[in-house]
Amino acid sequence: MSMYTKAKKGFTLVELILYLAILAILLPITAFLLLNLQEGAVKARAIRTVSQNGRFAFAQMQLAVRNADTITSPSVGATSSSLVLVTDDPATNPTSFFVSGTRLMIQEGSSASAVLTELGVQITDLQFQNVSPTGTSGTLRMQFSVSPTSASGNPAYTAGQQFWGTSAIRKRL
Repeated sequence: MSMYTKAKKGFTLVELILYLAILAILLPITAFLLLNLQEGAVKARAIRTVSQNGRFAFAQMQLAVRNADTITSPSVGATSSSLVLVTDDPATNPTSFFVSGTRLMIQEGSSASAVLTELGVQITDLQFQNVSPTGTSGTLRMQFSVSPTSASGNPAYTAGQQFWGTSAIRKRL
């Protein structure tokens, strides 16, 4: 009689079932975590894009108002969805801001209109109100909303932001 024992190779059926059960539990949890991570990144990107575009557009409008000579439209006490400014420079006179479709546009002088916002955002509720007191050079209240555009309707893309403020023409000496 030989006392030769054979080395065990492979898994038993019980071990195999146990490993598959553990894998079946861990795989959906991992997939769920990765999906949430991706949605968070998409939402963060949308918020960042909205904020950057809104701040840039507002800064451009403030700069144009501060450097203008007069506000042509809207008239004192009126509100309008477009802004027309008179400037000293013939290349930028008049300077206009308006929405075309969902994009904020600027037109300086006789040059073609230029887009101020990216394709991934839309501008809504653009309003300019001329709040100039009598005897002043011009004060303008501006407000608009920026939101990301999404064809899918995914709620991760619904981060909108409102921008508003007041800017006055600087007196030149």
